[in-house]
Amino acid sequence: MPMSNNNGHATPPSAPHSVNFTWSPIGSKIVAQLVGCAVIKQKYLLTIDNDCHLPPNFPIRADLIKDNGLGSVAADVGDARMGHNRHEAYILAIGGRLHTAAFVTVLGEGAKVLDVGTGTGVWAIELAKQHPDVRIIGTDIVPRSAYQAPTNVSFVVHDVRSPFPSTADFEPGTFALINVRFLAHGIRDFPALIRSLQPLLRSDGLLLLCETRMYTFEKSGGPAIQMWIKYSEHYGMDLRLGEKLEGMLHNAGGWEDMERRDVELPVGEPRNADPKQKAIGCKMIAMIDSLMDSMLEVSVREGMEPGPEKVKALGDAIKAEVRGEGLKTVWGASYVAAKRA
Repeated sequence: MPMSNNNGHATPPSAPHSVNFTWSPIGSKIVAQLVGCAVIKQKYLLTIDNDCHLPPNFPIRADLIKDNGLGSVAADVGDARMGHNRHEAYILAIGGRLHTAAFVTVLGEGAKVLDVGTGTGVWAIELAKQHPDVRIIGTDIVPRSAYQAPTNVSFVVHDVRSPFPSTADFEPGTFALINVRFLAHGIRDFPALIRSLQPLLRSDGLLLLCETRMYTFEKSGGPAIQMWIKYSEHYGMDLRLGEKLEGMLHNAGGWEDMERRDVELPVGEPRNADPKQKAIGCKMIAMIDSLMDSMLEVSVREGMEPGPEKVKALGDAIKAEVRGEGLKTVWGASYVAAKRA
C-alpha cells in the first residue's frame, strides 16, 4: 500500500507538482493511485498496468477529459502483450509476411496505407520499415504514440464505428491499401465497416482482412473453450467472422479479385512438431493467457454476467485446458483480400 508521511492521512500539496502520499486499504496499487488522486482532486492521472479491477460503479468520468485528446489515458499492458504475441504468431504462420495476399504492386512511391484498429501499431510500423516511401496511418480508439516509430507512420485516435474525420487524410480515393485485423471483438456490424472503408480506397486499391475463425475450437476444444464461445457470442462477438468475410464482400458489391486463405495455429507445443510450430504454439499460449485476463477486466468494468468470479474461473479453466496433454487445441484465422472494382 502507498506509504504516508502523515500518519495515514493525505498530505496537503505544497506545490503544483508536489508528491502526495495517501494511505489506501485497497490492494491494487493502481486503484490506490486513483483513490489518492480523488482525495487531492488531481485533474489527470496516467496509469499503465494490467491488474486493475475496478467495481462497475466506480465513478470514472472519461467524458469530461478533453484537452485535444491528451489527459488521462489508460494503456493496458495486458492488451499490448496479447496483441504482440498474436501478431508474431500469425506472422510466423504465414512465412514472415504481413498478409497472405501479394499487395506490394499497389505500394508505389507516395502511396498511402490505412491500418484500421491498429492496436499496438506493430503491423503499421513493420510495413513502414519495409516501405519507407509509403505513408501509413494507423487508427485506434486508444491513443498510440509514434515515439521511435518510422517517420512515415502516424497514429490517429478514431472509433471505426463512427464516420471517418473530414480531413485531407481521409478524403475519398485516398488509400492504396487498407488493412483490418482482429476487430471481431469490438465490431458488431462488420458489413457497415466494409461499406465505410470502400470509398476511402482508390479505384484499384486493396482491402486486406484477417479475422478469427473459431470452428476449429468446436472440433477440438474442451468444455471450458465451448463455454467461452457461447459466452462471447451471447455478447455479440462473432468468433466465426473469418469464414464469413467473403460473403460480406460479395453482398456489399463493388469488389473483385477476391482471394482467401485459411490458417490454423496450434496452441501449446504440438508433439513431434517442427521448431516453427512450437514457436507459434508458445506465442498462442501467451496470447490466450492475456486474452483471458482481458476478458475478466471487461466483465468487471462493464458489469457483465455471470460476474467476475465465474469469469475468472472460466479463464483459469481455459488456460489449463489449452495446456493439457490429451487435448489438441487449434486457433483458426482467415485472410481475405479484395480489390475495389
